[in-house]
Parts: sequence; structure tokens; C-alpha cells
Amino acid sequence: MEKIQKISGFILSAILLVWVFVLFSGPVSSPDFWWHLKSGEYICQTKSLPDADPFSYTAVPEEHDGPSLLRIKFILQQYWLAQVIFFQTFHYAGFKGIIFLRAAVLSLLICLLYRILRKERFGALSATFLTTPFVAVLFYGYTAERPQFFSFLFAFLLIFLMEGFRKAVSVSTSLNESQRVPILSYLLPVPFLMLLWANMHGGFIIGIAIIFGYLFAETVKYVSKKFGNPLPRRAFAVFSLIGFLSLLLVLINPNGFSIIPFLVHYESGTYKSMITETISPFRQLSLGFYSPELIIYFVLLLVSIVVMVLNRKKLDMTDAIIFGGIAFLSLKVSRTNPFFVPVALLMIGRYSLPAIDRFRCSVKEKILGNSLSANQGASVKTVLSFVLSALVLFGMVKGNSLSPPIASVFSPQYTVVPNKYPAGAAQFLKENRLPQNLFNPYDWGGYLIWASYPDYRVFVDGRGLQEKTVLDERKIMGASAMPAGGLPEWKALLDQYHVHTILTFSVDAFSGQLVPFIPVLLHDPQWHLVYMDNISLIFIKNIPENQSLINTFSIPKEWLWNEVITEAILKMQGFWSRPVEANFHKTLGDAYLAKTSFREAKWAYARAFALDPGNNAAKNKLILLERYGY
Repeated sequence: MEKIQKISGFILSAILLVWVFVLFSGPVSSPDFWWHLKSGEYICQTKSLPDADPFSYTAVPEEHDGPSLLRIKFILQQYWLAQVIFFQTFHYAGFKGIIFLRAAVLSLLICLLYRILRKERFGALSATFLTTPFVAVLFYGYTAERPQFFSFLFAFLLIFLMEGFRKAVSVSTSLNESQRVPILSYLLPVPFLMLLWANMHGGFIIGIAIIFGYLFAETVKYVSKKFGNPLPRRAFAVFSLIGFLSLLLVLINPNGFSIIPFLVHYESGTYKSMITETISPFRQLSLGFYSPELIIYFVLLLVSIVVMVLNRKKLDMTDAIIFGGIAFLSLKVSRTNPFFVPVALLMIGRYSLPAIDRFRCSVKEKILGNSLSANQGASVKTVLSFVLSALVLFGMVKGNSLSPPIASVFSPQYTVVPNKYPAGAAQFLKENRLPQNLFNPYDWGGYLIWASYPDYRVFVDGRGLQEKTVLDERKIMGASAMPAGGLPEWKALLDQYHVHTILTFSVDAFSGQLVPFIPVLLHDPQWHLVYMDNISLIFIKNIPENQSLINTFSIPKEWLWNEVITEAILKMQGFWSRPVEANFHKTLGDAYLAKTSFREAKWAYARAFALDPGNNAAKNKLILLERYGY
């Protein structure tokens, strides 16, 4: 029976690992991935790190102060190793290679959490149950192809190594011959891990904080002989030596010690407040973001705090500092939630295990009446393992809301999220050599860097190298009508940047509303529509040197409402927020109304009003159409 139980546990673990890998094997979706990929190509081709931005025409170094230059240098150079890995993976394995690289890194992270929970004496089923919330958090919010997933892995790997060393030496009073294996397997990789991390992502700052937290807590415990189990003398000396060596090695990175003034500038910059993932989780809630990963985060935060408070008399100081520090960081910046969640699950498991054992015994005594023998209990666990394995296998083959069918993952077409990036428009630009400078939305800058450089350089992209340009992009897309030199601000800004070509989308993917820039372009005789597809529009300026292009490619502007309808339908798919979905339908109604398709407009407005009775704009349009007999 014991052999069968081990086999069933192994089968369950293997199937769950494959399921997690498939789960994290979604198509490429991150807007930032593209500029990382192009940067990797640039570094490999030039054999150097860029000092100035080669990809945009608005990031001019002479116009920046000292802190801004530090920020630009950080963004251009700090991710170099991750970018090279991305490009080399793509070069040899295409987008499938990128997808499987991301899936492998995130699956390894899940394996580390599962392994550390097993070391805390959890069984396979219990460890799987505790690991599941972290799988959900990563799946719903953090499977983007960005260097940050290396930071997620390295942060918990660092904790895994530190905890492994602490656990290995805690049973001994001195560092002896039998403890050489724990030193080699746990501590020696730490300096190399930090050196690697410091050249892949700025999140290595979290690694520095973790090491400082461990060193501080273990030093206090060693000196005071209180607040938990202190390390033996020689173990403490080796632990401290490796820790300080690791802190020194992180200085071997393109920006060296200048990372600190950069972070000071970044924290005080306006750009930070404009990115959703850099604001606090509480701020996200106040803005109406009720995403699954955010809900799971708050549940785990509450549960872990309660568990730690209830066990405060038995709380180890190292556990308290690591947990408290990462929890504090996650409360300030929501994108650090993946650093907190596995630590929270570890602490929940570590300090609730005695209570779980008592609960399990109580249930067995009260409900089962101690009727199960040890062999019978093992049989029940074996059956549960096989049943769970069968369910997961069925889900992998058929596909469900949490995972695509496994056949889709390995199909050649399963590479990039469709209808998210302006592939057709980028191809049109390259084939027809439209006039520069090019204006593009923030979200598409990264893709255009990949698809159009060196033929075109972008206006703005996800790097946000110049805060003013990011703000100007918002003013242009928002069609700011503030007077500027006798012109509306949006038009004055386009003139200021000498923009002759505009590539844009028409429907905001987050709000569901029509981009204000579209109606003003529609009614401005200076701009001609020359290209449209399902998700993008291209306009060029009506100046003499562009006349031949206008004569060749000009499209009646009124046709853009067809693009608005198609884009709104594509972007509303899968939205959970009823008010946002209502906005999409209201946008549809406006487009149908502009086309004089009154019955379709009435249907769209009625749907918007049904989804959100507070949508007064849709309600008023619906009443108006009904009055006219539609």
C-alpha cells in the first residue's frame, strides 16, 4: 500500500506540473515584450549596451536633467541579460520558445513553493491545495513575457535557499562535517543568483532587502539568544559572509550604485502614478479593479496576518521580518503581489500546521469515529490522488476557463494574441514608406519598435523614457481642446513634434469608450484616412509632399465607423465588468448611429442600458430613438 501511495503521489505531482506548465503557456500578450525583444536583438547585433535610445525620436538626451538621464540609462541597460535571453530564445525557437520559457520559469516557481511546503511536513494533497492560490494569482495577472517573471522566481528561490540552510543547521549546535552538504546546496548559489538577477531586472532590489532582512534578524537572534532559534556560531559566520558577498556582487551591473538615486527619482516622478500596477492594491480597489488576483491577495493577506498574530508568542523573528517587509512592499506597489503571495502561503502553512493537525484528528474522531485504519486512510488518499489526476487530465485535453486544450498550446498558430497589435498597419507603413514623424499610442509603441525599426522610430512606448512625452500622448489621444498658440492643444502638440503620420486605435480597451482623438480627426480636413483594418487606422497630413500618397490611398473618412464597430466587438470579449461592457455597447450604438443604422443603434443602446442602468448617455440615446419610432 505504501508503494502504491508513493506512485499515486508521484503521478499526481507530475500531472499537476504539466497542467501548470500548460496553464502558463498562453500566447504572447505583453505590450512591453516587443521592446525587450528588439533591445535584445540590438544588443546582440551591436555587441554593446545602448547609451541613447535608438528606437524613438522624442527621447532626446540633451533635454533631460541628471535624474532623468539616470532613469533612461537604467531602462536602456538594466534588463540586458534578460533581453538577450529573450532574443536568443526567439532566434532559435520562435514565439513558441518564448511561451515555453515563460511557462518553464513560472512552473519552476510553483515547484519551489510546493517543495518548501512538503518540507514543512505537508502531504501531497495539502501542499497542492496551498499552492493553488499562487497558481491563480500568476495566471490571472502575471503571465506576461517580461523580465519581471525572472524576479518572481529569483526572489522566492532566494528565500527557498535561505530557509533550506536555516532548516538544515537548526538541528545542530555547531557547523560540522555533516553540514557541508547544506552549505554547498543552499548558500553557495546565492551570490551567483544575485549577480545574475542584478543584470536581468531591477527587482534585484527586493533581493537586497531580503538578504538584509535575514542578516539583521539572524544577527539579533545570535547576539540575544532570543526571538527564535539562532544559528550556530560557525553557521552564522558562513551565513553572514555569503550574505555580504552577495550584496557586493549586485554592484556588478550596468548602473552600479546609481540604482539608488534612480529609485528616489522614480518614486517621486509623475510617471509612476500613471501606471496601474505601480499603485497600491487599496488604490486599485478604490478605482474599481476587482480582479481575481487582487481578491486572492487580500484574502491571503488577511489570513496570514491572523495566523501570525495568533502565533505571536511562537513567532520566529526572521519569519516576522521577511513576512512583514514583503507584505509592506506589496501594500505600497501592487505589482509586488507575486513576491508576497508565496511567502504568505509559506507562513500560513508553517504556523497553522499544528492547528491543521488538530483539526484533522478532530474530524477523523467525530465524523469517522476513528473507523479508518492507517492502511484505509492511505487508501483514501491514493483514491483521491487518482481522481484528482483524472480530473486534471480531462481538463487539459478538453480545455476549460482556466486552461486551453493541450492540443492548442502545441499548435503552430498558437503564438501571439490575435487582434491585439497593429501587424497589418505596420506592414502597410513598411511597404509604402509613409512620411515621418509617426504618432502612435503608448500601448502600441513596443510592438512598433519590433515591427518597424529601423524604418520608423516611435513617438512613445511602454518604457516611458520621457514623462512629458507620455503626458503629451494622453493629451493627444484625449483630444485636449485647451488653447495653445491659437490651436487646440492636441493639434499644437502634433505640430510641435512635426507629426505627419498617425497610427491609432479607435476604442479604449480598458474603458470601452471611443477614443476622443477619433472624432476630431474625422472632422479635421488636414488629416486623411489612408488605411484601416479590424483594429487600427492610419491618417496622413494633407501637405503638398504627401499629395501623391493621399491620391493613391485615401479612404472616405466615414468608413472609419466600420472599424470602430469591429474593434469594439473584438475588445469587449471576455470582459467581466458590466459597466465597461456597457461602455463598449454604447460605443457600438454611437458608431451605428453615425452610419444611420438606427435599429442596430437601438439594440446596442438597449444592451448598454440593460448592463448598466446608470449609463445615462445610452439611456438618453435609446429614448431618442424610440421617440422617432425605432
